[in-house]
Amino acid sequence: RLNPGDKIQLSGNTFVYQVVSIASATQLTVDQTLPVSNTGNTLYKIYQAGDQINMFGIGAAAGAQRTIATTSTSLQFNLQETFPTIFYATVTYPIERVTALEISKTLRAGRYVKIDCSTAGVAGPYDLGFSDVYKIKSIRKGTGGSYPASNTAGLDVTTSFVFDNGQKDTHYDHATIKPKVSLVSTDRLLVELDYFDPDFTNRGGFFSIDSYPIEDDDTLFNPANNIRTENIPIFKSPITGQSYDLRNHFDFRPVKTNTSGDTTNPSTASVNPAASSTLNYPAAGMKFPVPSSRFEYDYYYYLGRIDIVAVDNFNRFQIIKGQPSSNPQTPVVPPGVMALSQLTISPYPSLGASYATKIGRQDLASTAKSIATYRYTMRDIGTLKQRIVNLEYYTSLSLLEKAATGAVIQNEAGNDRFKNGIFTDSFRDNSNSADYDPEFNPVITVDYTEVLHHAHSYVTMDLNVERQSWLFLGTVNLFPSQDIWVDTKIMPDEMLTKQSVYVVTFGSQGASNQAITSYGTTAAYDLNSGNATYGIYQANGRFRQNTTGGVIDVLNTTNWNAWQTKVTGYKVYTGKVDSDGNPFSTQYSTYDEARRYANSINPVGGAGVTIETVYNTARTGTQYWQADSA
Repeated sequence: RLNPGDKIQLSGNTFVYQVVSIASATQLTVDQTLPVSNTGNTLYKIYQAGDQINMFGIGAAAGAQRTIATTSTSLQFNLQETFPTIFYATVTYPIERVTALEISKTLRAGRYVKIDCSTAGVAGPYDLGFSDVYKIKSIRKGTGGSYPASNTAGLDVTTSFVFDNGQKDTHYDHATIKPKVSLVSTDRLLVELDYFDPDFTNRGGFFSIDSYPIEDDDTLFNPANNIRTENIPIFKSPITGQSYDLRNHFDFRPVKTNTSGDTTNPSTASVNPAASSTLNYPAAGMKFPVPSSRFEYDYYYYLGRIDIVAVDNFNRFQIIKGQPSSNPQTPVVPPGVMALSQLTISPYPSLGASYATKIGRQDLASTAKSIATYRYTMRDIGTLKQRIVNLEYYTSLSLLEKAATGAVIQNEAGNDRFKNGIFTDSFRDNSNSADYDPEFNPVITVDYTEVLHHAHSYVTMDLNVERQSWLFLGTVNLFPSQDIWVDTKIMPDEMLTKQSVYVVTFGSQGASNQAITSYGTTAAYDLNSGNATYGIYQANGRFRQNTTGGVIDVLNTTNWNAWQTKVTGYKVYTGKVDSDGNPFSTQYSTYDEARRYANSINPVGGAGVTIETVYNTARTGTQYWQADSA
C-alpha cells in the first residue's frame, strides 16, 4: 500500500520520512534513522504542499492502482486513498493551444509616482510600483518637504538618477530609480513615466512584437497611445549581459502586480509604493511552454539591401538597386556609368544614421558611403612609383634587420652574444658590395626554360596514390530524417509616406536659390517674392514651374562658386554644324525663351538638344536637357 517515494509519519513523532524501498509487506527502508524507542506507533501516509503524486503507483486502500478518468470537460484523479478531510490541490498539466494569441500591451503614458525621502531614505533605489516601465519622462525635485505640483514645477533632476526598468531573466519586476547625487530627507520627488499594462482578455501565455501598440504612420501616430517599431525595448540580461531584441522574440516572462495607483494627476499619485510578491495573470491561470515541446508559427521578416548612386555619360543620376537579402551584395555597375555613393539600407524600419544614434539603435541605421573616383596625372603616377620603391626598400631592410637581431649567436659559455653594428643587404644592387676586393666575384644567373623529358599517354589501370581514400557502394541513412529549413517568400517593396520638411537649393533653371518644399503637399514657395507660390516640387526630385507648366531637372546639391553671379544668356545647340564644323547655336536672354525654342525644335521623345548657360566669364560647361512634357 506504499510506494517508493511516499512520505510517512509516525504517531508521537513530528519527523517526516521518505520511503526508499519496500522489501516485503512487513518491511521497508526510509531515508533517515528511526528512533529506537518508537514501538507500537501508528504509521501515516502524508502529502505535503508541493509534493508530486505518481499516478502509476498504488493507494493505501487495499493497494489498488490509481486511475485517471477523463471526459470532454473534466479530468478525475482517483488516488485510491481515504483522506480524513477535504483538501484542495493545484494541478499543472500540458495542453496544446491552437491559434494562440499573444498578450496585448497597452501604453499608459504620463503616470505619476511620488517619493518621500524622509521615509524612503536618501540612498535609493526607489521602487516605482509599476512593472514593464517604458521610459521615465521627468523627475522633478521639491525641497523643504513639499512635492512639485506638476511636471514643470520644482527642479529637473532626471539626469541625476539611474533608471532600471525592472526586467529580469525570469519575470517583469517593478522599475526603480537610484540617485547619482546626494539627497536630503526633506527632498520630495515627482516621477512621470510611461509603462505597458498587459491585457489578458481572451489571451495569455506570451508576448511578441504584435503585443506592442506600434504605429509607424506619421498621420496616425499618437505618442499617448503608440510607439514606433524602433522603440520596442531591448532586454539586457543582468546575469549574462546578453541583449535580446524583444521585437524578434517570444517572451514568456510573467509580470509582477503593480502597487502604484494608475493616475495622471500628480496630487493623487501613490507615495513610496511597496514591492510586489504576486504576479499578474488571467483568471484561467498562467501558461508556460513545455520544455522540448514543438512550437509552430508563421512569421514575416524584412531584408536589407545595398544600392549604388551613379551618374551616366549624359549627366543623368540614377540609383542601381541591389537584391534584398539577409546578406546583401553590392550591385554591378553597368558600363558607361560611374558610381558615386554606396547606400547600405538596413532592414525595416531603416533609420537615418543621426536618428539611430540618438535613440541608441545603430543596428537599424542606413548609411551612405562615398565611392571616391581618383584621377592621376603621369606626374602623380611617377611620384607614387618612387614612394612604392622606397617603401619596398625600407621594408626589406626592416625585415633583414629583424632577422639579424633575432639570430642567436652564442659565446663559449652558451650565452647569446650582444649584437652591435648590424649590417644588412637586400642584394638589390652592388652598392654594399666590396667590389674593390680581388676576391669579389658576382653571381651571374641566366634565363632558362623547361622542356618535357618524358611523357606516357597510355595507362593499363588506375592506381590510388593515397591509401586513405576509399570508394564504397552502399546505403546512406540520414539522421535526423527531417531538416529545419523554412519556406521563405519575399514580399514586394512597401512604400511608406511620411510628412517631412526639407530645405532645397535649386539650380540655374530660374528657380529661387532657397525654397522650402513640403514633401507630400508638393507646394514650393519663393522666399524672395513674399512666399508666393512658385511651382510644384515633385517627389521624384523634379520641379514644375507655374509659368509654363514644363518639367525640368533640378540639381539639389549644386553649390555655385562666388564668381558665378551673373548669367549673360543661354545658348541652344541643335546638334548640327556648319561647313567649318562649328555647331549651330542661338543665344537667348532668359532660360524660358531658350526652353521654348528647344521644345519647338525638339518634340517630346526626341533625341534631345543642349542648353548652355553663358556666364560673365568663360564657358564653364553644358547641361544635357530634354523635354518630357509640353
